[in-house]
Order: sequence, then structure tokens, then C-alpha cells
Amino acid sequence: MISPECRQAIREKNILRLRLMLKNSLLLDTSFSSFREIERAASENGIDIWEHNSEFGFQRKPRPWTIDDVNYEITAIVDDFTRDHMDYLMEMIRTVCGNDYNQRSIVDSYNAKKTDFVPAAEYQAEIISLLSKMTSTIKNNRKDDTRKLSPRDVDNVNWNRMMISEVRKQAEKIAKCCEELERR
Repeated sequence: MISPECRQAIREKNILRLRLMLKNSLLLDTSFSSFREIERAASENGIDIWEHNSEFGFQRKPRPWTIDDVNYEITAIVDDFTRDHMDYLMEMIRTVCGNDYNQRSIVDSYNAKKTDFVPAAEYQAEIISLLSKMTSTIKNNRKDDTRKLSPRDVDNVNWNRMMISEVRKQAEKIAKCCEELERR
């Protein structure tokens, strides 16, 4: 099911926000059904989410792949959002995390494989993902979208209860990831 935030990004034709949602869906659903649903909805609304001529490119790493390789590519996909790169990333996720974990997250796949240790890179990737969501939440609540988000321009943000609650939830999740990293 597509979230209200995703529907809003589709209505606004906000390609960057859609790309971030697609990337984040890979962390939460290794079956890629959420990814496919968002991609299909965007396409049905005339939105082409893909870069066709990437100036960055990417280097394919030889197998065997590790979770650190997956985390690196999840971060790198934002700068090179091509179909080829995404197919490569999905192949890595299927290989490293397994493709039989329908509707499970990458972290869940560790537990399913009876691995108690979650690499630091997983928490680091989650922090980056949550910071991205938090920034998007604040940016999407600006009163004047033409003005850049700035610490000196707090009056340009609609500080409503729902937005504050969403930012607080993301901050709490970030704090939990940081606690896990500090324990190491």
C-alpha cells in the first residue's frame, strides 16, 4: 500500500523524494514489492524516476558480496539512480539477504539466518536514511518552497503537531541506532 507521503510526492511530481522513498523501501522490504508498487504508481502518473545519462556511473564489485557492500550501494544509488544500478543493487540484496524473506527488512534477514551480530554499517545506513527522511519531512512543511531550508529561517516551516511528531519519531530511532553504535 502506498503511503500518503508517497501519494503527495507523486501529485507534486517530486522525483527526488520519490527516489529517496524507493531507496528506503529496499531497506524495509527485501521482496521489493513496495518498490515495485511505488515505481508503478509513479509511472502511471507520467513520472520517469530514472536517470538515463548518469555522470557518476558505478563500479560492479565482484562476488562474494557482504552487507557492507549492500550498504555502500544503497547510499550510492542516490547519486546514480539508473535502472542498471538499481538492478545491480537488488541482485546484491537478494544474494546477501536472501530473496525468500517476503515483507522482511534487511535487519530481519540477519535474525532469520540466526546471526545475532548486526554490523555497524547497518546502523550507520539507517541513521543516514532517517536523517534523509527527517530533512524531507521538514522541507515538505515549508511555507515558501522557493526559499532554501536554513537554520536562520525557522519561520518558513509549518511547525504543526503531525510534523513535529514525525521528526521526533525519526530522532528517537536515530538515538537508538547511536546507542547501538556506542556499545561497540
